[in-house]
Amino acid sequence: MSIILPAFFLGVQHITAPLIFDGPFIIWRLIMYLPFALLIALIMDRRPRLLPYLATMHVLLDIAAVMMFFNI
Repeated sequence: MSIILPAFFLGVQHITAPLIFDGPFIIWRLIMYLPFALLIALIMDRRPRLLPYLATMHVLLDIAAVMMFFNI
């Protein structure tokens, strides 16, 4: 439960990128993201020391997404 619940909420957190108000698309985004969220949850359960590296990679991905959105 300590892995499945955070992975589920991580998947739910990322279903709105891109935000398209279509029920099947939102469900597909949740299902699409769950395997990666489960992998991250397992990694964090086994090796919590990796959190700073994963957080840094997430920030870099967010910066890249903003740059792509604004065509910088």
